[in-house]
Amino acid sequence: MLEKIFQKLNKIPSWVSIIALAIGCIVQGIPSILNFDVLMQEITSYIQSVATSPVQVSATPGFKYLIAAISIVINYFIIEGVAHLVFSWAMRNRFTNRGKKYYITSVRYGMAVVELVYGLYSLLAVWVPNVFYYSSDIVIFLLRTGIITIVYWAIRKECINDKFVFALYNRLYTVYFIYNGAIWLFELFSVLLTSPIDIPYMIYSIAVLAVVGGSAALLYFTIYKKLKKEQEEARKIIILPPTSGMGGGNDSEIFRGYGL
Repeated sequence: MLEKIFQKLNKIPSWVSIIALAIGCIVQGIPSILNFDVLMQEITSYIQSVATSPVQVSATPGFKYLIAAISIVINYFIIEGVAHLVFSWAMRNRFTNRGKKYYITSVRYGMAVVELVYGLYSLLAVWVPNVFYYSSDIVIFLLRTGIITIVYWAIRKECINDKFVFALYNRLYTVYFIYNGAIWLFELFSVLLTSPIDIPYMIYSIAVLAVVGGSAALLYFTIYKKLKKEQEEARKIIILPPTSGMGGGNDSEIFRGYGL
């Protein structure tokens, strides 16, 4: 079913996927605009606390929208850039040699969903900031992990060499979870080494680490093992080159000159 959904999405002109991702990035940036004044107050308070003389920091409404627009553009091109880099790396390692347009278009739609959902969720930062503060990292991690997994599973037959379908996933899986685990281990140790210890954030860091570890285990026992089996089955299939005889090629040419 997932494969059919992405096949239909890829029949739509590719520029629609660009618009979809752009809309997702815009929605993701709206909460930052709404919360901009609060952020500026925090920045002002910090600067005044460390400054030796009174400092006045102000921002015009135009500046607020300019910063938001720049952030949206940067976010869009980061997503595009990472998607292209991953495909180029996969090609260099011979994991794939086809379906770049299909892959890029599918990634755009997938990340558009991530940005859209997370953007709407981020509105909590305006009305209930504490709830957002102690849940945002978990939400974005689960969104990215789920959507990336769905996209990979749905497009693997169109874009990835079936003899390397697990090898590629294994590389991405390993890097992704090691990176996220290392980041939150660092966060946890940073909290523990700070005096006084921020107990709520320490608990939150442990919760995020548990989510990262649980997600890795869940994917390992489901998608990871399925892809490994799929690759093993594909590698059992040996396609012999076409021959015109037992020795391959033209037997009459091979035995010419031997009286045969």
